[in-house]
Amino acid sequence: MKRTTKTFKTVATVIALAMLMSALALTLSGCGNKTVMTFEADNGKTYTADINFYKFMMVYSKQTFYMQSGLYSSAESTIWDKKNDDGITYDKLYTDRVTTQVKSVLIEQYLFDKYNLTISDETMASIKKTVDSAVANQGGKGFYKQYFGYTSSQLYDYLVMVEKSKAVVEYLYGEGGKDPVTSEELDKYYEDNYAGYLFIMLDMKNKVKKDEDGNRIVKTTTDKDGKVTEQEAYETEEMTEEEKNARENLPATIQKELDEGADFAELVQKYSDDYYSVTLKRGIFIPKENGLLNNAETVNKAIKELEIGECTGKLSVGDTNDYTYFVKRIELLDKAYEEEEYKDWFSSFNDTVKYEKYDGVIAGYDASVKVDTDAISGFSIKNTFLSDYVDVYYYYTHYGYSS
Repeated sequence: MKRTTKTFKTVATVIALAMLMSALALTLSGCGNKTVMTFEADNGKTYTADINFYKFMMVYSKQTFYMQSGLYSSAESTIWDKKNDDGITYDKLYTDRVTTQVKSVLIEQYLFDKYNLTISDETMASIKKTVDSAVANQGGKGFYKQYFGYTSSQLYDYLVMVEKSKAVVEYLYGEGGKDPVTSEELDKYYEDNYAGYLFIMLDMKNKVKKDEDGNRIVKTTTDKDGKVTEQEAYETEEMTEEEKNARENLPATIQKELDEGADFAELVQKYSDDYYSVTLKRGIFIPKENGLLNNAETVNKAIKELEIGECTGKLSVGDTNDYTYFVKRIELLDKAYEEEEYKDWFSSFNDTVKYEKYDGVIAGYDASVKVDTDAISGFSIKNTFLSDYVDVYYYYTHYGYSS
C-alpha cells in the first residue's frame, strides 16, 4: 500500500481476526451499499470497494494527513483551496489520492492471495486488542464512531489491509524477499530525493531561557508519577518591549555578518532559537518535495530555489511575523539515514524505498480497476469530517499533554 502508507502514514500497530480475512480478500463492502470500484483479477476473483469504504478512506486519510503533518484543526480553513506548483488545489490533489489509495487496496488484496500469504495469529490478536482498547477509551462503539467519524469495525478491517500490504512488500522486497532493497538503492534514493539545510530561526516575541553558563535550557515535562522527560524544544519566556525592539534589528545584523563571510553554522549556534537547528549541527536532511516547516509557505517556497551553498535572505513567518528565518542549502551528509543522531528523521526510510519499488507493481494494475466516477464525484477532502482527535494529538506531540 505504498501510495497509502507513504502519502498518509498508517497507525503503527495493526492486525485482525482470521475469520474476517476471507471476506476482506474479495470485497470491501457492506450490505446494500453501492459498489464504486471493481477489479476483476486474473485469478478468477473480483475485488470490490463500496461507497462506505470510500467514505471511510476519506475521513481516515484526512485525519492521518493532519497528524502526520503536525497540523492543528485551525489550519482547515487555509489548506485546501491553495494550489500547488501545477495549479491544482490541495483539495483536488488529496481527494484524488484517496481514489488512488482505494485502487491500491483492491490490488493488494489480489497480490496477497496471489502469493498465498498469511498474517500471524499473534498479529491478528494484537490488532483486535488495539481496536478494542480504542473503543473502550471512547466509552463504546457509538461514542467511538461519533468521535472519529468511522466505526471501529471499519478501522479494524482497514488495519487488516495494512498488514496484507506489509506482507506483500516484505515478500517481494524485505530481507530474504524475492528482490530485497540493496544498499545501492538506498543510497541512490537518498541522493536523488533529499536535500540538506542549515537554518536560523528567530522568535520575534519570546526569548530562549539560558542557564548561568549561557546554554539554552531544554524544555521538560513531568508526568503524574514525577518522571521528568526532556522535550525537543527550548524553554522560552516573553520578551520585554525593549527586548522586542532590539530583536527587530537582529535580522539585519545577521545579514550583515553573512555578507561579510561569516560561517553560517556558527551563526546558527550563536543566534537560532530552534532546537533542531542548534542540536543537529551537521544540518537537517529532508525529502526535496517536503517543506522545511509546517504552515510556512514563504520559507518552503524559497528553499526550493536554493542551489547548494546558497542562502536565503530574511524570511518572515506567521500572521504577525512572529518568526524570522535564514536558510542555507548544504551538501548531503553521506548516508545520513544510517547515522544515530538522525534515526528519528529516517525511521521509515527503508520502508519508503521498498514502497518506491513496490509502486511500479501496483501501478501496473491501475488500469484494470474500474471506477464509478459519478458515484464518487461529490466527495472532497475539504468537506470531509475532521475528528477533534487531531488537536489532542497535536498538543500531545508538541507539548506532552492534551488540550
